[in-house]
Amino acid sequence: MLIKVSQLFAYDSAMPPAFRREIEQAALLIDRIHKVPGPPTERAMIVYADKEYESYFPHSIADDEWGMCDTTSSPPRMLIRSYIGPPWGRYAQYVFVHELGHYIDQHLAGNARAPAHRSAQFEPWYNALIQTDLYERLKRIGQSTSQVDIRRYVNDYLLTPAELWATSYTQFLVDANPNTELEFELQSIVSRVREIPRHWEPGAEDFAAVRREIGGLLELWC
Repeated sequence: MLIKVSQLFAYDSAMPPAFRREIEQAALLIDRIHKVPGPPTERAMIVYADKEYESYFPHSIADDEWGMCDTTSSPPRMLIRSYIGPPWGRYAQYVFVHELGHYIDQHLAGNARAPAHRSAQFEPWYNALIQTDLYERLKRIGQSTSQVDIRRYVNDYLLTPAELWATSYTQFLVDANPNTELEFELQSIVSRVREIPRHWEPGAEDFAAVRREIGGLLELWC
C-alpha cells in the first residue's frame, strides 16, 4: 500500500504554527512527486526540537540547519531544531525533506539494521553518485585537509552512504520543485558553505545521472 507523505506524521503540540506550515507545505510538494510505502504501524512524531534536545545534535560545521531522524523510538521521531535563526522555519523545509530521506531509508523502504541504501536496488543510485564531480571534490577535501574536525565531518558524515542518500534525495526534490521555498533554502545553503560543498546547484548537470536513478527508485512506489 502506498500513502502520501503528508499522511505520515503527527506534530508536536509545542510547534509554532508558522513552523508547522513550512513543514506541511514541503510535504505537499513531495505528494506531487511520489508516495511512500505504508501505512506505518504508527505515525511518526515531528518534534519541535528546542534546547531540551541539545544532546541529539552533535556539533557540525553547518549546524544551523540541523535535524535528526530517530527511528528507534516509539513512535519514530523527526527532530527539527527550532533555534535556527529568524525567521521561524528559515530552513524548516530543507531539514524536513532531508530527514524524510533518512526516514524512508531507515523505516519505510528499509529499517535501522538494514537501511534501504545498502540494498541491491539502490546500487545504481550509489554508482552514479560516486562518479559526480561533487563527490570527488569532497573526497579530495577529506583526504587533504589538515584540520581534524573538517576531515571527520567530510569522511565520517558527508561521505557516508546514509548521508549521501538523504542529501541526494533532497536535491532530487528541489530539482523537481523549482522556484519554491525549498529551492530557496537549498540555494542559501549552497551559497553559505561553498568551501565544503554538500549540495549541487539546483538543476546541475553533474547531478543528472543521480537524478535519473532516484527517479527510477521512486517510480517503484508511485
